[in-house]
Amino acid sequence: MSNLIIAIGDLHGHFRALERILDAVQKKYGIFDAGGEDRLRPGVQFVFTGDYIDRGRHALRIIDRLQRLVQVNPGQVITLLGNHELMALEGYDEAVALLVRSAAGSSRGVMAAYGRLTGHGINGGTEFIREFGATSLPAFESYVARMARTGDIGQWMRLLLPAYRTRIAGRGVLFTHADLPAEYRDEAVLDNHLRWIDEHMKASTLGLGGSRAKWAHRRLADTFWGRSFRELASASQGQVAALCRKVGVDFIVTGHTPHRAITVYGDRIFDLDVGMTPAYGENMPEALVFSRQGILGLRADGSGVEFVQFGASSA
Repeated sequence: MSNLIIAIGDLHGHFRALERILDAVQKKYGIFDAGGEDRLRPGVQFVFTGDYIDRGRHALRIIDRLQRLVQVNPGQVITLLGNHELMALEGYDEAVALLVRSAAGSSRGVMAAYGRLTGHGINGGTEFIREFGATSLPAFESYVARMARTGDIGQWMRLLLPAYRTRIAGRGVLFTHADLPAEYRDEAVLDNHLRWIDEHMKASTLGLGGSRAKWAHRRLADTFWGRSFRELASASQGQVAALCRKVGVDFIVTGHTPHRAITVYGDRIFDLDVGMTPAYGENMPEALVFSRQGILGLRADGSGVEFVQFGASSA
């Protein structure tokens, strides 16, 4: 069982932000075992809430570091799917079609076309694709190969989780990428929905009508694009606590909606997206830390904000 959970939100290709927050957590908690690079000490767990790609220029370095962490620390590193990874999967068939057309005729403008024709391209996806090669066409060719179901990036992306539920200090915590729409703020309904997502993600893309039909499904959009927690800004602590109880947890942690710092609703719901990437202002990287003592926001400069204290009687 974990006695320390470190949650990190939207990185969007900003590898330096990941390095800085990992350094800060190491200095404060000594999370890495001296026995090997990237090996976490027992009882430490990471949860990354998605959106590793796009906007920034070093998403592949982020993915490589996360893959190493997962490989070295089985069960201790949880990586969630974000809406930007979802968009990349949605746009895959269009990327393949553009590459086929470029082979049949002019190869000029394939990157620009992807930027116009896909939600991924419109939302910063071409920055991610440019990481795959020195010039546009080789980068695009490499991207299509590596994003396939059998490619290294495609395999990794298709195995990202839609949500994660755990316990620490006797408290239940739900981690998601985006906010829960009202229709999923019920434990049984949410559990059924997450089971549907798991089955949907495993189903044949071709059988579902292609990558756009599969990954742009309305129920996925509800899950990975929601920004409904902003309505809780004026809610009482009791109202937010009741929402969490209905979901079956004590706390909910999400990302997706950029703020300048971790945003808290009723001491129970935390939005981790602090706009770390330069495209969103390059704000100070920050992690949310759950320990047996409570919940702390830890900034890359070593400063912290204590959000919640757990009583001495915590399990």
